[in-house]
Amino acid sequence: MSMTFLQMSAFREVMRLGSVSEAARSLLRTQPAISAQIKALEAELECSLFERKGKRLVAMPEAHYLLREAERILDSLETVERNMRNLRHQLRGELTLVSMPGPTVEFLPELISDFIEDRPDVKVTLISRTSPQVEQLMATQNYDIGIGDSQFAGGKGSTVLNHKIFRFDTFCALRKDNPLALKPVLTPSDLSGAPIGCLNADHPGAKRLQQVFDDAGAELNARIRSRFFVPIFRFIERGQCFGIMDSLARETYNVMRGSHADLVFVPFSPAISLEVSLMTPKHRPLSQLADLFRESLEERLASL
Repeated sequence: MSMTFLQMSAFREVMRLGSVSEAARSLLRTQPAISAQIKALEAELECSLFERKGKRLVAMPEAHYLLREAERILDSLETVERNMRNLRHQLRGELTLVSMPGPTVEFLPELISDFIEDRPDVKVTLISRTSPQVEQLMATQNYDIGIGDSQFAGGKGSTVLNHKIFRFDTFCALRKDNPLALKPVLTPSDLSGAPIGCLNADHPGAKRLQQVFDDAGAELNARIRSRFFVPIFRFIERGQCFGIMDSLARETYNVMRGSHADLVFVPFSPAISLEVSLMTPKHRPLSQLADLFRESLEERLASL
C-alpha cells in the first residue's frame, strides 16, 4: 500500500467539509486535483469511499473507518513536523551531560538554568562522576558533553572523544578579614606551614603544588584534602585553612554565595595551571540544541 500524505489530506478535508470544491479551497488546490487524489486513493484501496447523490458526496462505511485511521496518521505526522521544527530552532530536545563533581554543584546548574529559561520543552540529564568515570561514560557515545580533569582524560589522541582543554590559573582562597588578603599575590613562602586545603595527594594538581612548595623551600601543611574543591570552602570560611584552587572553583564559590561571600581569591604564584577537558563524542554528531549549549559552555569556560 502506498497512500500518500496528499491523498490522506484530501480525503480528510472532503470528509470534514462534505464537498470536493470546499476541500480544494481549504488545501489551496484545484477541484480536479482533489478529485484526482480521491480517485487515486480509491484505486489504491480497491474500494469506493464515496457515493455521489446529485451534487452531494455521501461517505461509505469504509470511508468512516478510514477517516479514524487517517486522522491518527496525519496527527502523528503533524506532531513530528512540529517537533522537528522546534528542534531546528533549539526549542525542544534533550541535553545529556556528565561532569566531575565540582561544576555540578553550582556552575553547570546556573549555566543550564539560563539556557533552558525560554525553552520549556528541553529536558536535561546531569550526572556527577569522577573524571575517569566521566571519560568512560562519554566513550559510550551516549552523552552529549562531559567535563573532567584533563590529567585523567585520554587526551588529544583519543579515537572516540573530542577533547578541548581549558587552563585555569591558581588562586589562594582565604577569609576577607585575614591580613594576607591585602597582598596582591601570595607565594609558598607566605603560606609555609599554614594549614592548606587542597586536592587529594594522588591528583596531578596536588603533586605540582607539593613540587612548587618544595622548590621554594616552604612547608606544605595539607590539613584538608578533598576529591574536589567545593567541600573545602566551609573550612576556609571558618578560618581553619587556606585553599589553593583554580578559577573554576572561584566561580563556583561566587555563584554559591553571591553577595554573602566571606572569602576572597588572591592570585597564587608561581602559577599552577589546572586543566579541564570538555569532551564531546567523536562518532555521534551533536544535535543543534546540544551544539548550541556546547558553544555557550565553551564561552563561559574561556571567560574564566
